[in-house]
Amino acid sequence: MAVGLSLVGHLRPEHRVTLTEARDWLARAAVWFEAVGDAVLDTRLVRDAEDKPLLQVLLHPVADPVEIRIGGSGKVKATTRTSPAGPGYHAHVCALFKQIAADFEFDWDEPDANHDPARYFVSEDRGRLERHFLHWLATTCTTALCDGPTAAGIYAIGMPRQPKFRHAGPVLTPLGPKSVEWLREVSADPDSGIEFFPWWEPDLNATFFARRALTDLWLDFPWRAPLTDIEGELVDQIASDLANAHSLDPKAELPWTEWAAVVAAIENDTLKFTVEPVSDELKAEIAQKAKGQSAAEIGYRRAPISVPLTGGWHVEIPGSFAISRNDDGTTWTAWNDMRTVWFRDLAMGTDLSARDAVAAGRNNLPSGEALPRLQNGRVVGDAVFGPYAEDGRAGWRVCGVVAAEGHLATCNVYISNESDREWAIHTWKSLGYDSP
Repeated sequence: MAVGLSLVGHLRPEHRVTLTEARDWLARAAVWFEAVGDAVLDTRLVRDAEDKPLLQVLLHPVADPVEIRIGGSGKVKATTRTSPAGPGYHAHVCALFKQIAADFEFDWDEPDANHDPARYFVSEDRGRLERHFLHWLATTCTTALCDGPTAAGIYAIGMPRQPKFRHAGPVLTPLGPKSVEWLREVSADPDSGIEFFPWWEPDLNATFFARRALTDLWLDFPWRAPLTDIEGELVDQIASDLANAHSLDPKAELPWTEWAAVVAAIENDTLKFTVEPVSDELKAEIAQKAKGQSAAEIGYRRAPISVPLTGGWHVEIPGSFAISRNDDGTTWTAWNDMRTVWFRDLAMGTDLSARDAVAAGRNNLPSGEALPRLQNGRVVGDAVFGPYAEDGRAGWRVCGVVAAEGHLATCNVYISNESDREWAIHTWKSLGYDSP
């Protein structure tokens, strides 16, 4: 079971709160979090499943956003999952919650053991908190050993649910792969697992910034110039965290080779998605130290990843691809400068068998070389390969329809060079379906 924190508070004096007042209060809280320090990465004021305002505050790439709500009775509720980020994250969030209560003049109820298992919010006992996280990690490792690896021979400890990384592992963690022997060691001796946690101490010191940057490098950095605003923000954040780590401790051991790759991504950003400046003096130091550091091949996205599409579909693509969805989530696109994968869920729930649904959809395929039928578990699909020209763009593509359990979809794989034909077909054949 994950480690988390859940608090309930009450405005002073207690009074009824309208939806407009709740939204305004949360908007002010968002501004407060954005100004409170360098730990906060992003704040978002959204609506929850009941169409009520919800504030999400993101502080770390492996931590779920802190969620803050305010009800009609003036009750404030804040929740977050603090594993696998670490006890430092748990303690830091507790401090933020106490500070915002003081600044916004409301009171938190004392949480019970179910809502703050280590009871840190009240006791501020760091030792007890750290032992609790180490016990959580040891239990997680023991469970993984008992359950065994995935079909691909991989164990995932503290990793995001999506995407599924195709790195060789065998044990994937947010700060890089480990051995199966590491699982056994931590299972037997929890104290040996301290280095697993990206955020061990609550202070925003050089170690915090370096390890947050390392987490992003392992999980999210695409190892190229950004192709979207979100990627630009990520590159800027990694550059900022590494610069902060270096400023706070000029002697800190940092991933200089990978930092040089981040600098190159900024310099090659012809689309202007990044804004983080890197001084000539710092660039020279990074380049010099990168030359003396052997490449560690940091980054799960150097290998392929399996990503969710919509409605239970998934596909394997290069980890370096940019990804976007349309507003309603039915159309999904992944691309780099030479290749594109496009998918659309046709939302045609039907009683037809997968074969009959594909037969019906095949009539809409363009002319081209018919490819062997896709048969991937419950998935059936037909596709053609051939040249295309549309919207001033020309190249080759695999164009196909695919069905499973009454769900029909279409998927096109575009390539600029015909020599990428086998890659395009392999991508098409990687389409899979899991019941949502």
